[in-house]
Amino acid sequence: MRLLEPYFLYAFLALAIPIIIHLFSLRKHKTVYFSNVAFLKQIQEKKTHINQIQKRLLLLVRLSALSAIILAFCEPYTHEGEALKKEQKIIGIYLDNSFSMEAENEKGILMEQAKNKARTILSAHKGKDEFIFISNDLQGKHQRLLDAKNCLLAIDETQITASVLNLESILNRWDALKQNEINASAELYLISDFQKANFPIELFTTDSSFTTHLLPIESYPQSNLTLDSCYFESPNHHLDQNEVLNFYVSNASDKDLDNLSVKLTLNGKSKALTTLSVKAFETAKGSVNFRNQVSGNQKGHLELVDASIPFDNRLYFNYKVIPSSKVMTVFENTSSKALKTVFREEIFDYTASEVGKLNLNTIKNQDLLILEHIENPTSGLVNTLKSYVKLGGALLIIPPVELNTSSYQRLSEELEIASFGEINRQELKVSTINRQHSLFKEVFEKQTNSYELPKVNLHYQLETNGRTEEERVMTLNSQEAFIASYALGQGIIYQLSSPLKLSSNNFENHALFVPLLYNMALQKSTANPIYYTLGKSHSININTPQNNKPWRIQKKPDLDLIAEVNRTPQKTQLKFQNTLHEDGFYKLSNEDAEQVISFNYDRDESEMELWEHQILSELTENHPQLKLWEKEGLVLEENLKAYRSGFSLWQRFIFLALILLIVESLLLKNWKKKAVKLDNEDL
Repeated sequence: MRLLEPYFLYAFLALAIPIIIHLFSLRKHKTVYFSNVAFLKQIQEKKTHINQIQKRLLLLVRLSALSAIILAFCEPYTHEGEALKKEQKIIGIYLDNSFSMEAENEKGILMEQAKNKARTILSAHKGKDEFIFISNDLQGKHQRLLDAKNCLLAIDETQITASVLNLESILNRWDALKQNEINASAELYLISDFQKANFPIELFTTDSSFTTHLLPIESYPQSNLTLDSCYFESPNHHLDQNEVLNFYVSNASDKDLDNLSVKLTLNGKSKALTTLSVKAFETAKGSVNFRNQVSGNQKGHLELVDASIPFDNRLYFNYKVIPSSKVMTVFENTSSKALKTVFREEIFDYTASEVGKLNLNTIKNQDLLILEHIENPTSGLVNTLKSYVKLGGALLIIPPVELNTSSYQRLSEELEIASFGEINRQELKVSTINRQHSLFKEVFEKQTNSYELPKVNLHYQLETNGRTEEERVMTLNSQEAFIASYALGQGIIYQLSSPLKLSSNNFENHALFVPLLYNMALQKSTANPIYYTLGKSHSININTPQNNKPWRIQKKPDLDLIAEVNRTPQKTQLKFQNTLHEDGFYKLSNEDAEQVISFNYDRDESEMELWEHQILSELTENHPQLKLWEKEGLVLEENLKAYRSGFSLWQRFIFLALILLIVESLLLKNWKKKAVKLDNEDL
């Protein structure tokens, strides 16, 4: 037997009190006068012997009762099996506060039950251990060891959050926080509904260096409808363009659902309404059609009606409608008619300028700049092109049949692209196209190799150096690049290895010519996605001139934060690392520029499939480092205390003390009757 509170042993000094009482009787004696007391001697001797035995027995009972009470306050325990470790432990408590914990069972809301279990764990370990508290929002103030008081405060303050942590992230956080206490024994408690999507079962057994305790909280079976995602059929958006917005709806119930209504709201006004049917446990695709009537930033959301779990019924998105894409061709003598034909659509604002008459200031406003057959690019033009691309511009370089080697060498070095080498007049053919390149997005409806690829009669060998990061767009059957692309700053450069002339190739007459040029011109407006996911880290590229003014992210009525900015000579990037917690539209601004971005809740929480109790039980039986706790309330607390400190015995000592007090009362009552009887007999 061991004692949790041995300092209560000092209370054994109180045993002196009944001993003193028995040694020094405090009763007052009453004098009775008799004419002759000789006949009382025999009675006195007999009663003295009986009283001594009674007093000693009564003293023993009282001392035993008081000792039992003192030992009960010392919290005695026994520990079976492995010897109990006396050193302080590091106790980790993960409290799942994701949206799924808003569900209910017969005992109420899951989140409140989870908090009660966390408090129970704390009660079983307080006074003996230190704590690490982990929740889905990963607050900075919890990145340290906590005492019992601060850990209880953290539990009480925990609220439902949009952030979602999977088991791998929880274990990584746990390892990072306890690494400074490497010599201390550590144990981790997981309190959750254990959704399969966030708790891959194989990760439970990856680390056997510490004990993991599972405290599952079961909810009623949930039937849920989810707006999973949405995307535009066309990545480019222009005024008066017909848009097709596709979306997916998942049905997590066991019933087929028909005539589900999905409403589109755009800029605060109802724009379209559609219906669809979703079979049980399946996902269906739907779409809405509408027309862009105004230019600028567009804010929209899709919405369906589902009463069970509301957080995933609305999906926010934003995009920008531009009146037209600006395309400029800079040529040497004459401009290609093919280029003019491609960009004659209303969605393009096309201009062509002879290099000798070019106003360099107009370049920065273009979405695509085409350098067509320029024989000798000047240093001023090269510097302007470099600045233009780094700030997010797209540049297409089409070489002439004859070029100035030194000028193009300087161009290649400044733009960090391949240099033009020797001319090859061998008749070749494009053999490979990179379907994964962004230029081919939405170009091919299906995979096929039956079409004819462009033929090439003259091309330059593109010579790369070790520092040039080239991505092939098209490759010749000689394994040389026909079209290559290079990233520079926020922009991109496309390099054609052959002049755009029929005597050099038939590319301008090929079916791929138009979609490639279209995508080159329209790519700049589709740099960022139409929405982001809360609870994850994101980087957003800003396509505006750099300045040192702070970027703010704002959302009415009271959110106003300064964003983390990563500035380089090539780009400006804003970083968001789990700092936002509410879905909707946010405004980015820094006095000179303004953007709109959208955030949605993580859809991982929409998958309401939970690990069954039987699976968790079998898992803990097969792996000794895992323990499953099924009880609740006081029973759970007693079991946890027994696990941490052994089997508690204080209740037994209290029970023993009560029995001894009853024995004392019975003895006193019985002796009083016998004393009266004895007196009567003697008289």
